[in-house]
Amino acid sequence: MDLLEVIGAIRNSYIMESKKVSEEKEDRYHQTNHCKKQKKNRLKRFLVLSAVVGLLLAVPSGRARVSGWTACFEDFLNRTENPYQYTQQIDSTKLYTETTQTEQTLPTDQPVPNVAEDALRKYERILFEGGSFLVESIGKEFTLESYCAEIFPEGVRPSKYCYADLDKNGTAELILCLSEQDAELGSLVFQYKDRAATAYNFTERQMFELKKDGTFGYSGGIADTGYASLYFAGGSWKYKKICNVTEDYEGSNYFCNGEPASEDMYWECVSEQNTKEGVEWIDCP
Repeated sequence: MDLLEVIGAIRNSYIMESKKVSEEKEDRYHQTNHCKKQKKNRLKRFLVLSAVVGLLLAVPSGRARVSGWTACFEDFLNRTENPYQYTQQIDSTKLYTETTQTEQTLPTDQPVPNVAEDALRKYERILFEGGSFLVESIGKEFTLESYCAEIFPEGVRPSKYCYADLDKNGTAELILCLSEQDAELGSLVFQYKDRAATAYNFTERQMFELKKDGTFGYSGGIADTGYASLYFAGGSWKYKKICNVTEDYEGSNYFCNGEPASEDMYWECVSEQNTKEGVEWIDCP
């Protein structure tokens, strides 16, 4: 091997060694930057999650969600490689469903709402504390004082009230009688739903002789007179007739429970209705 070949071999060996050293330095540089980015990203995630957990812990329902998400948070904090790994593995819809179910089964010191008791408290606020209610036929909210002042002439006021479960749903309705001096003009029937009370107007002839079981008499003149209970459908109260009589040019037509009946059967139903115990009216203050 001549001198030039030796020099060329040494030169090539030096170039290869230099290139290898440069590649190793570049790899170490990228690895160092990658580690720095990982640490910075983990710190950002930790700060964000700490803020979220702090906000959730500020409310009772949030504490339940924190309990349900603990495993997810740990996985999120321990993740070091793919920054999108968490969103790929967790289905947000499933996560919401699972935490909602967990929240429903967790013990709570909050009492379960009793609709019947809530309704009575709402009725008492209307009667004694100036509470507001919606009048269905007008579509406007009133207090008892503003309702009587705006709808009726001077002298009309609430005279007595009672409670009865008119539609047999387990929650009593408030029946408030309106009078002018000693003459009863009709009633407001208050229905409690969705934490609010709605009042429905009944004239004196549309509801009288109210019984404890929620049945009552009604009179439509010769067109239709009888006894009924109420049920709520289509946004309004409707009669479920127990017994009634109608008049036409051929004479009287008798019905019991919506079916044609003889006169004797009709009067038997009336007699049975008259034996029922009436509601206990309470005088308004």
